Parts: sequence; C-alpha cells; structure tokens
Amino acid sequence: MSQVREWLAELRKGHTASPKIATVLDVIAGQPRLASYASAAEVAERAGVNTATVVRAAQSLGFDGWLSLRAEVRSRYLASLTALEILAERADRSERASARALRQDIASLTLLARSLDPTAVEAFAAAIAGADRTVVVAVGSYAGVGAPLAHLSAVMGYPVVMESQGGVHLANELGRMSPRSCLVVVSFWRLHKEVLRAARVAGSRGATVCVITDSSTSPLAEIASHMLTVSSESGSWFPSIVAGVCAANAVVAELERRGGATVSAALTNMGKIWQEMDLQHES
Repeated sequence: MSQVREWLAELRKGHTASPKIATVLDVIAGQPRLASYASAAEVAERAGVNTATVVRAAQSLGFDGWLSLRAEVRSRYLASLTALEILAERADRSERASARALRQDIASLTLLARSLDPTAVEAFAAAIAGADRTVVVAVGSYAGVGAPLAHLSAVMGYPVVMESQGGVHLANELGRMSPRSCLVVVSFWRLHKEVLRAARVAGSRGATVCVITDSSTSPLAEIASHMLTVSSESGSWFPSIVAGVCAANAVVAELERRGGATVSAALTNMGKIWQEMDLQHES
C-alpha cells in the first residue's frame, strides 16, 4: 500500500489541491485496494464529494480522467503484492478459473481498443523502421510479446533481433547500440532491474528507446521516446500478456504498411526460401 501512497505523494509535489480534491487523493492513498476497482461514484461517496470532483482530482495529476488514474493505481497496487497475496485477491471461488481469466482478458482488450492511440503506434513503428538495428528485450513470459514482434518484423526485412538471455549476452547487444539504433523493452508488473539498466544504457548511447508496459508512470517512461501502455491484469497471480500481444501486433501491422513494396519483396523472398528448404508440411 505504501507504494501507491509514496507515488501519489511524489505526483502531488508542487501542486496545491483544493480541500475536496485533496480528500479524494487521500482516500486513494489510504485505500488503494478500493481505488483500484471502484467507480468514480464509489470513490466520490467515500470521500464525501461529487463524481466530477473525482474526475478533476485525476486531471490534477495529469490523467485524462478517473479510468486512466484507476488503471495506474491498480497496476501499482498489484505490483506491491506477492503472488500469494494476488491469489488471495482472486479468492472468489464461485467463478471458474478459466472463465475468470477469459473475462479479465476480454476486459483488458476492450480497454485497449478504447485507449490505444494510433498515432502512438505509428510513432513506435517509425522508430523501428528508421533504425539501423533494433533489439527487443523481453524476459520470462514477456517474451510472448517480444518474440512475435521481433520475428515478424525480421520476416518483413527489418533488422530486428530478440534478446531474452540477459547478462553478458544483453551487454554485447547494448555494446552495438548507436544513435541510429532502437531498443524495444517489454515489461509488465514488476520491473526487472537489469531491464531498466539496459534501457538507461541504450538511452545514454543515443539509441531510441520504445516501451510496451502496463504503467504510464513506470521508471521506463523517463527514458522512453515512445511508449504503449496496456493492461496486464489477469484472473490469477501472473500478469496477462494478451493486451501486450495485441499492441505488438498493431505495431507489426503498421510496419507492414510503412514498408510497402519492400515488405512485399521480403515476404516473397521468404516464401521462396521456405520452398527451397522444404519447411512446410503438405497435408
């Protein structure tokens, strides 16, 4: 809980809030679990204000409204819990685990459809398309987002590689970074120290840093030139990568559009290579 409180305190520095807005922010800081799931009306009732004041409180912190602030609060609240504590949050056994997982992923995709900015996707893709080489860093299950992004981009002829090993292998990739390069970081839930350091190293070498994450105020935001923020909430203890995959697919689709005839030629060439190597099973 202290993580949400400390984060809000940092955001509020240098800003003078009205007494009513201050009350709303105090409710969020003191009751992050409530704020993570409540409607604006529910928070307003708890704070003794009207719904419009809750919206203004969110806007005073730089968010466009209550839903975007709530998503950030929930992301930070869940990141402050252990895996077992998150399981306790999902303790309702009246719903089947599979149904709960599907319901949450559908909710995340619905939110993504409303919130993903096409202009941000285009800028993200442009950074990859304009780079002399792009390294996609994604560890653990996050590779489920990074791997298709790197693979499909490479198939279309873009110089994109995947890095999920870390350590010396990651250091070697960073050593080849230049101002013409691009680093794509995929990170949800708890940010790995090595991944954050890698982003900082790439940024210090002049490379463009692009991020797919679930927190708009992640430390990666201070480094990133382009960032896509998606929900990673799941129906269990682990972060869901479903919305992240969809965001990556949107980037790949934009790369295909930008590439035009060059991408078509690369795909034609790849088809020929598949035939030459007899890779595809004929049913």
